[in-house]
Amino acid sequence: MGIDNSPLLNSYESEYLNVVFKDSLNGFDFHGKKIGFINSGENSKFLYFDMQKSIFLIKIIFVIMVLISKV
Repeated sequence: MGIDNSPLLNSYESEYLNVVFKDSLNGFDFHGKKIGFINSGENSKFLYFDMQKSIFLIKIIFVIMVLISKV
């Protein structure tokens, strides 16, 4: 995910967004779609997915720490 700044989503990116927004899609599917990313002056698909990966890793580390503390 987020390996380039092409507005066309690859299969991993479209599947990720379909899962994230599943409750509000109303039949919409991100597969084969072009999208833009705008956030506080940052408009990069690469940066968006990089940030999502970082958040995911932080959550995993937190879960591991909680599990270790219970041992």
